[in-house]
Amino acid sequence: WGEVDAEGLQAVSDEISAVIEATPGDGRLQRELRQAARLARHGAWRLARRHHLPCPGPAALHADLSEAIREQAVVWAARSRPGGLDDSLARLRVALDDYV
Repeated sequence: WGEVDAEGLQAVSDEISAVIEATPGDGRLQRELRQAARLARHGAWRLARRHHLPCPGPAALHADLSEAIREQAVVWAARSRPGGLDDSLARLRVALDDYV
């Protein structure tokens, strides 16, 4: 699979961002796509951390996930019913404990 490449991950993230920004719509879909991409990026960082590969440090990961949790609540509320949100956010909050 090759080596972990932070610059490569950033390049892919930039490409995804460009596609999201070019997606037509009222902005809600773009926000949801940005959130999905952010959570995927954070997941990649968690995997890298678990395998002792280069990634942001615990404080940066905690800050990123904290912000992602806040955004997830906003994005979820814009389209979905409240049911399931607490469970979804609880799973993300458990991950915060990994960074303490």
